[in-house]
Amino acid sequence: MGGQYNKPRHASEYAKQAADKITGAAGYTVRAKTHSGLNEAERENSGTEAAHKAELIGEKAGKAMKRNLRKRRGAKQYAAKAKAAASSGVKATEKMRNIISTVIKKRNSGAAVIIGILFMLIISIQSCMAGAFNIGSSLEGISGGTAYLADDDDINAVELAYTEWETDLLIRAESSSALFPGYDEYRYNIGTPGHGPFALLAFLTAKYDDFTYPETESILRGLFEEQYALTYTVTSRRAGSRENRHTIYMLTTTLSVKPFTSVITPKLGTEEEKERYGVYMLLKGNRQCVGNPFDFNWLQNVSSYYGYRVHPVTGIKDCHTGLDIATPTGTRILAGGKGVVLEAKTHDSYGLTMLVDYGNGINVRYAHCSALLASTGQEVNTKEVIALSGNTGTSTGPHLHMEVMKNGAYMNPIFYLDGSQGAL
Repeated sequence: MGGQYNKPRHASEYAKQAADKITGAAGYTVRAKTHSGLNEAERENSGTEAAHKAELIGEKAGKAMKRNLRKRRGAKQYAAKAKAAASSGVKATEKMRNIISTVIKKRNSGAAVIIGILFMLIISIQSCMAGAFNIGSSLEGISGGTAYLADDDDINAVELAYTEWETDLLIRAESSSALFPGYDEYRYNIGTPGHGPFALLAFLTAKYDDFTYPETESILRGLFEEQYALTYTVTSRRAGSRENRHTIYMLTTTLSVKPFTSVITPKLGTEEEKERYGVYMLLKGNRQCVGNPFDFNWLQNVSSYYGYRVHPVTGIKDCHTGLDIATPTGTRILAGGKGVVLEAKTHDSYGLTMLVDYGNGINVRYAHCSALLASTGQEVNTKEVIALSGNTGTSTGPHLHMEVMKNGAYMNPIFYLDGSQGAL
């Protein structure tokens, strides 16, 4: 390779070593698909994690068995009641027919008329009772068929796991120069990770009903690996003058992202699963118990979801315990129901913030406000204006940061806040 100065050989060795790191074998075109959202340093305590997960699996399995037993027992009781009601109705009807037949045979027309009226009354009462029974069971079916069936902690665990894998993958993709030093150039084609919390929960519920996180972790990983592909490609080109020709080695990092719905839709194998998925997507899991903080649908204004992310200020991976809704400063914030203000104050990070207790263990925080219009200890009512949105505290732009806590534990606000047009 005449005319080549010393660096190309050195760079070539770096390139080969980096390629070997990526694939475990020599070659300039390589592909590495992530199988975990955790960095190597985070796996040092894998033994402890495995033991802890085994313990969690045991606890969750016990809960799942209890829930299944309750459901089966309820179904059996429902069937028994229905059967008993039908049997009683048939017996009563047959008995009344025998009485009427006997009276008619004795030519007692007056008694026959009275008994006929009573017979029609009984039939009407039975019809009403049966109708009420059916309506009750239908309402139960509607409620059970539109709300997510999993426990809160399992719903939380699913979303946290998927967002953490996405965050770790993004960090890895953007760290190629540190992970694989020695190249002359680095290029990045990085897609935007995202899956949609409603789509994820609708899929799991339609497919697996009352799921638990340990039961579905391997399924989630399969979806994740199908949705994302992290690839590295090494290329080279000649550069420089005729007297000083040299080779430039370049590493291109590509993070390919498939739409999440294109991954999950083919896995809805039956018409029932597809229909249930559609209902869950339409009604958003039917868990919203806190009224809309605005008088408009804010779902399209979400700038940062609940879960793991790279913090926009620090640039470090962290768990976002709330939901950010982008909105101009001064937008009216409405109370999500009848409640009591637990605190209204200035906080270093949250800025002007208000915490409201809505009862049943539900507390909601409204942060980064420009003004607070209710004070600590004050009772508030549904749709009452309690604050104005802003950009106070640690914030990168005007928005409302909302947190939902249930019995002291952070929950994903998107499953608890009404997002329809107008407040509840």
